[in-house]
Amino acid sequence: MPGKHTIKKYLAEGIYHIYNRGNRKKEIFVVPDDYMLFEHLLECYLSSYTPKTSSRRNFHGRIRLFAYCLMPNHFHLLVKQACTTDIAKFMQSITTSYSMIFNRKYNLVGRLFQGPYKGRLVESVEDFVQVFNYIHENPKEIWKAYGLYPYSSQRAYLRNEKITFITKPNDEGINLTTG
Repeated sequence: MPGKHTIKKYLAEGIYHIYNRGNRKKEIFVVPDDYMLFEHLLECYLSSYTPKTSSRRNFHGRIRLFAYCLMPNHFHLLVKQACTTDIAKFMQSITTSYSMIFNRKYNLVGRLFQGPYKGRLVESVEDFVQVFNYIHENPKEIWKAYGLYPYSSQRAYLRNEKITFITKPNDEGINLTTG
């Protein structure tokens, strides 16, 4: 039986809140380099430029990432897919790549993630705004104590930092001020 937030309907041009956490709620990001590796994989998979020597699939134009947050034992993504199978292929690619590198780095075997990613369809602009804010407020206790959280897309919006793999909602015709 599918879980509460297992995606039941994949829509072309659908927007989804995707998330997953570590197996047994354990850390999936241990040191800053781990966070940076996941961000690098996001960039590789979503960038318009893929080196010819790369064996990785590229999802540029097929997956648009609006927001993300990487926490020690879980992550959140807010994405839009072009076709009905893009998210599944993208998530399989990025979680497999990250898991293999992580397990090799820490000399581990077995599953890094608790199970398949979870997610749900974002059904309105108001819902989009709520998920967008939830993702960016996820590390609230950390960034309240130390300043802006470095492992999220929040800095692209608050500091206007250029994150090459982020698509701004306005670029997709989503007006966050109407939510």
